[in-house]
Order: sequence, then structure tokens, then C-alpha cells
Amino acid sequence: MKLLRNALLFSMVLWAAVAQGSPLSQLSERLRSGVPVDDGLTQQLLDSADGMFALGWLYEHGSYGFPVRGETAYDYYQRAAEMGQMDAAHYCWWRCLHFTPALIKALRLSAEKGDPQGLYLHAMWQARQSGTALATADQNLVAAAKQKHPEAISELYMQHFLQWSGVKRSFDEAQEKLTRCADEGVVVCYLLLGALHQRHGNAEEALLNYLILQQLDYGTFRQYLSFSRLASLEQRLPSASLAVLHSRVATRLANHSATGFDVLDRFKVCASDATYSCVRALVKRDQVCMLGYFSDAEFAGFRQSAAYRDCMDFSAIE
Repeated sequence: MKLLRNALLFSMVLWAAVAQGSPLSQLSERLRSGVPVDDGLTQQLLDSADGMFALGWLYEHGSYGFPVRGETAYDYYQRAAEMGQMDAAHYCWWRCLHFTPALIKALRLSAEKGDPQGLYLHAMWQARQSGTALATADQNLVAAAKQKHPEAISELYMQHFLQWSGVKRSFDEAQEKLTRCADEGVVVCYLLLGALHQRHGNAEEALLNYLILQQLDYGTFRQYLSFSRLASLEQRLPSASLAVLHSRVATRLANHSATGFDVLDRFKVCASDATYSCVRALVKRDQVCMLGYFSDAEFAGFRQSAAYRDCMDFSAIE
């Protein structure tokens, strides 16, 4: 009986501690444990930009028992972004964001505060303007990269590599430089590695790096590569070797050392089942089941929870 009372007391203390945490922490704990989100917590979430962003994500995808309410989700993203939640702005950006005066002001203020996401997004906004805004955009991009913003790093690294390779370099020098860059988690380096191998006639290595890029950043993949280009590379491979190549992609992603960039580190979920089907399942479903922007804070360790695995339902995804 004493052990039972102690266990109950511990549970009450734990739940009280969670209840006293931030609304986003409480939401994370509710999702992990399957406890419904009540009206009180919903209101607390709506009172904060972070919480509004998270609620928008749940309503957009209908995750964890929430109904699908697309218009409500987009409204929450917009409002959160205008309140200065730059991750919400990044998540929605050209897809569903309206560039209102309030949003543009929020971008500028966030950049002035030195927030890396704000610096990057303000740079993207300024790059579409004219005149002196372009010079400031470059400064903001560099400032964001210095704070390890992954997309800012990728953009600047591509510029750097093109300048570096303008001087005559050997294949081995370029491969070593780009491999080191990819190992550090800079996504664009997989594009550059693929292009390097393709230019030197190595279809298998080119396709390997392009397929890794496809899993990490589909937008960049589609921007620079066509499916006909990949098909032409596949045709140059020995018969039945594509399955082996897929296995190499899965092994590379699932067993990659931690980089600090969630877009790559999330594939650790597949470490115990380093198959291409697991990788593809994660690419298709992870955004529905995990709000990666909070993976280092309130949602730390969430991908290891039973709730996340149930949401992903790996076995049902081909």
C-alpha cells in the first residue's frame, strides 16, 4: 500500500509539474500520453504565438484526434507569424502566407533582434525587392548562416563552392570538400556531389546523392533536377541494382551521425529498420506526426514516443 501511495503521489506531482509548464510543454505531454486537449489548454495555446502555431499544425493535418480545419490552421499560422513566430512564417511561407504590413513588420523586427529564422526569412523577402534591399538581404543571410540556419548555410555554401571550383580543381579535391560538407549536414552538398559525379560519368554515385537530396529537401530536388534526368541515370545502372542503391540511401540516412539539423537527424527513427520503405514513410508522414521546429525543446524525444509511432503507422505506408 505504501508503494502504491508513493506511486500515486509521484504521478500527481509529475502531472502538477507538467500543468505548471508552458502551454506548449503541456500540449506535448498531452499528445505523448493521449490525454485530450481541453478548452482551458486550447485557450492558453491561443494566447501564445508558439501555441497558435502548434494548434494550426494539428488542425491542418488532423493529427492526434484533432479535426481537419484547413482555414483555421492557415489563419493561426498567419496570426502567429504576425506576432513574431518566425517558424510559423517559415512553415507557411509562399504556400499559405499573406505578406501583410503586419507580417513584413514582424519579419523586420525579428531580423533586427538577430533571430536566425527571422534573418533568413527577411533576407528571402528582401531578395524579391529592388535597390538597397538586396545588399541588406546578403548581410542577413550571412548573419543567419553564422547562427547555423540550415537553409542559409546551404545557399551560401553553394555560392562558395561555385567560386572555389572556378579555380581549376581536381576531382578528388572537390569530392573530399563536398563529402566533408555533406557529413556536417549541409543539404545542398548532396546536390553538388551528385552533379560532380554525374559530370565525371559515375551514374551510381550521382543517383545516390540525388536520392538522398530528394528525401532531405524535395523543394531543392525539384528545383534543380527532373525525373527524366534521374531516369536517364537509372538506365545506366546494372540490372536490378536500384534496390541496392535504395538500401545505401536508407543506411546513409538512418545511421548518419547527429548534425543538429532536424531535417537529417529525424531519420534516426529508422536506425533499427534502415530500409528504404522506412525512409520513404518518414518523408511522407513525419510532418503530420511531429512539429520538427520544436524538436530540441518542448517536443524533444517525441519521435521515440508510442503516440508518434502510432501516428506514423510505418507498416501501413508503402
